Amino acid sequence: MSARDLSRMTARYHTKTQGWGGHGYQFEIAPDGTVCQTGDVQSVRASVWGRNQEVISAVLVGNMSAHLPTDAQIVSLRWLRFGSGLIPAGLVNVGHKEIALPQSLTSCPGDTWPQWRAPVLLA
Repeated sequence: MSARDLSRMTARYHTKTQGWGGHGYQFEIAPDGTVCQTGDVQSVRASVWGRNQEVISAVLVGNMSAHLPTDAQIVSLRWLRFGSGLIPAGLVNVGHKEIALPQSLTSCPGDTWPQWRAPVLLA
């Protein structure tokens, strides 16, 4: 399945199942490292309940509680954050569960997050 197909599936889930107005993230990164920009970074998405106005979000396709992201996803996420020019400088890099409000706790970005956090977040 292509990265675009995966992104369309995510958008369909967010709109049809969740009832959201569109794709919940500004970026989606497929296992092969393909980055799909699913929304303008200036637009508010539905990725972190109660804090959506404060975040620019990227989702990595896969279950990061069951396995680590692919090397290609890590490379692409680092490029997106530090080399693409799409993300404004000065933003703080965090995982979803690190900024989730008490009424919307989550395990995202997965139980393996401590193992891949530093390589993704450090410039």
